[in-house]
Amino acid sequence: MLFENAVAAVAQSWKLAQLFGLEHEVILDFEQGESNASLSSSVAYYKDAIVAKIQQRFEARVQDIKGTTETVPMFISQMNSWTGSSFATSNVPVAQFEAAMENPGKVILANPKYIGPFADKQHYTTEGYMDLGSMRGYAIDLHRKGGVSLPPSFISAVRSGTELALTFRDLPGTFGIDRTRVTDPGNDGVVWSDDGTGSSVSIVPGSAQFTPGSRVVKYQLSAVPTGGAQTVRIGLDGIPGNNGGPTTGPRTTFRIDTGKLNRRGNPLYRDCVAHKLNVTTA
Repeated sequence: MLFENAVAAVAQSWKLAQLFGLEHEVILDFEQGESNASLSSSVAYYKDAIVAKIQQRFEARVQDIKGTTETVPMFISQMNSWTGSSFATSNVPVAQFEAAMENPGKVILANPKYIGPFADKQHYTTEGYMDLGSMRGYAIDLHRKGGVSLPPSFISAVRSGTELALTFRDLPGTFGIDRTRVTDPGNDGVVWSDDGTGSSVSIVPGSAQFTPGSRVVKYQLSAVPTGGAQTVRIGLDGIPGNNGGPTTGPRTTFRIDTGKLNRRGNPLYRDCVAHKLNVTTA
């Protein structure tokens, strides 16, 4: 019903635009259900639902209405409150991230939602939704002006011996680590992961090294890893039963300061989304 209502709104607004000689541009603003965090469905299932069943279908309907081949970008916020549903992790944020990375300009992961403020285990306060709108509006404006529409995230994880270097995406604004707005969940939300075939390895607590003005954060591992399928998980692990949010939920402390203010007069940040990266060796 909501999908068809959105299509009907496009059809009506297109008629009005033609009638009054106005330009007509369509975007889709989509919000993921906060309790749809079950691990019973795969990343592939969620990704297909985001891309094929929503963005592609909606775009095709818009093109049919207008007789064009235009792209209809879909802007989404990442769901980060699965611990409120008693899960330690979730496939939904991974699917959202991969959908955005594989469909640039069509699926745009604008921001995560762990920053809050939350009214309960999963939902924002009124002020939180106002801030969410500002973050989404910034991403929409950036995209419309031809800016980078890929999510605020790391682009590489490189290991040399026991040193692990993470490089953040180059986005407008200033990259930094913010342990004031977001309580550090341990190693800034970065977790080492491999297939467990080798020695047990973890990130040494308190080993983060960051030089302001750069986009590289370095950590030390407890040993040289010998396991396969080496990855880092960023903001993907939490404590089942915890409220979502910047002090208790799954989260990271990385962010871009856009240098702008939101509608409540507060600094507008683009916080790092939850994602995982394959590790390469130097």
